[in-house]
Amino acid sequence: MKATFDLHSLRERFSARPQERLKAAIILFSFVVVSAAVVFSNQYNSLVNRIRFSDFEVGKVASQDLVSDRNLTYVDHRATEANADALAARVPPVFQVQSDIVTRGDRQFAAFADLLTSLASKQIPTAQAYAQVQAKFHDLFSRDEVAALLENRNLVNILPIAGQTLDDVMTQGIVALQDNEFSTMPATISLIRYRDGRREAEEVQLEAALTARSLPIHLRAILAPRDLGDQDIRAIVLLVSRFAREDAFYDFGATQKSRDRARAEAAPVMKRIVKGERLLRKGFVITQTDMEKVRALGAVSIALNTRNIAGSVLFVAILYLLGLTLMSRPIVGRQIPDKHVYLLVGLALFYVIVAVALTRSLLVPEWLATAAVLPSALVAMIVSILIDRRVGVVFSLLVGLSLFLLRLTPYSFLFAFLSGTVATFLVSGAERRIDLVRASIELAVANAVTLVIFGFLMNYEVSWFFIAAGLGALNGFLCGMLVLGLLPVFEHLLNAPTPFRLMELSDMNSPLLRRMLTLAPGTYGHSVSVANLAESACRAIGANALLARVGAYYHDIGKIDQSEYFIENQREGNKHDDLKPSLSAAVIKSHVKIGIERAKELGLPQEVIDIIAQHHGSGLISYFYIRALKNQKDGRVNPEDFSYSGSPPGSREAAVVMLADGVEAASRTLKKPTVAKLERFIWSSIMDKFTAGQMNESDLTFKDLETIKRTFLQILAGHFHSRIEYPDKKEAMK
Repeated sequence: MKATFDLHSLRERFSARPQERLKAAIILFSFVVVSAAVVFSNQYNSLVNRIRFSDFEVGKVASQDLVSDRNLTYVDHRATEANADALAARVPPVFQVQSDIVTRGDRQFAAFADLLTSLASKQIPTAQAYAQVQAKFHDLFSRDEVAALLENRNLVNILPIAGQTLDDVMTQGIVALQDNEFSTMPATISLIRYRDGRREAEEVQLEAALTARSLPIHLRAILAPRDLGDQDIRAIVLLVSRFAREDAFYDFGATQKSRDRARAEAAPVMKRIVKGERLLRKGFVITQTDMEKVRALGAVSIALNTRNIAGSVLFVAILYLLGLTLMSRPIVGRQIPDKHVYLLVGLALFYVIVAVALTRSLLVPEWLATAAVLPSALVAMIVSILIDRRVGVVFSLLVGLSLFLLRLTPYSFLFAFLSGTVATFLVSGAERRIDLVRASIELAVANAVTLVIFGFLMNYEVSWFFIAAGLGALNGFLCGMLVLGLLPVFEHLLNAPTPFRLMELSDMNSPLLRRMLTLAPGTYGHSVSVANLAESACRAIGANALLARVGAYYHDIGKIDQSEYFIENQREGNKHDDLKPSLSAAVIKSHVKIGIERAKELGLPQEVIDIIAQHHGSGLISYFYIRALKNQKDGRVNPEDFSYSGSPPGSREAAVVMLADGVEAASRTLKKPTVAKLERFIWSSIMDKFTAGQMNESDLTFKDLETIKRTFLQILAGHFHSRIEYPDKKEAMK
């Protein structure tokens, strides 16, 4: 089946039913109020308790105590800055090799090598050779050095080695560093060079860095492994030392960029403020550290957390949608009337507002479930007594989940849910108000045990158990006592069929029932018998047996003032013998309408009134209908004129009362009933109602009908025991 959303039909539905619009408006209003309360609680400091920085200053004496109302983690900016500076200071200075200096050095050496090779090959005298060297390379070599180089027989071989060595050391980088800078420089420097077009970065210990001063020693160290004579090594060291230049210079920009990067990557130093921590003490001087904490708390208290606000409203919306789903008929097994919807909405508002007030006004320690001071069991018991146990359990779940909106712990949710659920079951079987006192004591014990278990799970000190157990017990007992005091108010406002109210209505000494006994004794006896049947059957199928009994007591109160027109009250003659069938049917039908009016005058609960209105449903008054057919020869008789104007039973209790009423009345006509005959009769009577469509709205199943039949049979068999002829066992075996 294709699901469609017809906005027009939905609008027509709400237009046709003002009550639906009212209910939707009340639910929407409660949603707004709950959302506002939650937002107010979560943004309390931002809206109400803002910290004024002008009241505090470093070096001044604090004029008041300042205590944190929350757990807070903040960034210690001073410590973070100091940490960043320390990290930046550890960044080694950057020295970058200038490639152009390397290139110039290589070219200059190549020119000198060509000149020296030419002079050696031409065997030019030393004086003339020195003059040519001096002309191109002023004061680079002395006369003796030039002579030593020209006299070296291995000159042709050592020149390439010297050139390659020069290129290697200059490419490696000769750090330009003054002697007085060694004491101020860090132990490590970062050396950046370019080799074959690739950038290389190396961290070098300052003592191991190649400088102009350490170059000769370095050259001898790298030449030592070669197969060279001492004269050749001295020549190569001389050549390289003369043409090598400092080419690695301090790069301030690159160093600063590296240090800035280190500062940016420095992890913030986090400090924690614990709820209840005293940040300032009155009369003490405010330190810089104190002021950091004040600023951290003030920043949080001033700022409105828009994401938290949006999340809170969405969570409330989800809770409302979850509530509408869980409170539906498939889940709780019944359609919740509007008055009960208003009750649930009102209790939800009450609970959330109380929770906000308590959490804002009390500094409940973290080790204690905050729900231990909330009236979770109170609202659960009220819902269970006034509506239904299943609704009470669902409501306990919803109010427990609402505590997450107030940033309470999962233990608070668990305590609220468990306390409410236990309370719901403790009061579900209560029929006397004294039973509520017993339930209060049992709930006190259950709450104490629950909190003690939480203590074991959280590994608290032994002293905690006594405090928590006492608080939990007090919470449970007070909730029960408050229910005892508030219940009559709710019973009156909602006219609710609570077990206590029904017990009062079932008193057979009430003025109305005593009047029925006097004026309509047959109806009274019939009502008592119907009550016995209906109560037993409802108990067997799990319906409200007490409601069925009270409904049965009052279902025929419309007969009291016209009792002589009903067969069970007639002793001599039948008044209907002198009436037309249509008039007789009208008199019979009227007892339902009169009963409804009388019930409203008495202020009976609506559920009892529904049983009175539905105990005949829209069934046919067959006796007078058949008489009318016999009198009307052409057979033109309208069945509606001989049918009750009510609607079929809308609850299981009303349906059971209808069946009990029909079976009890008809059973009086049985002659010489046997168990088998009685069983067939009861089932036939039940199926007549079923096939007539009178059970369609009652949610009774065939299994329920079978159970009802067995219950009726057991009671009626006992009632007719002295007159039932049981079949002979031998005959039954034939």
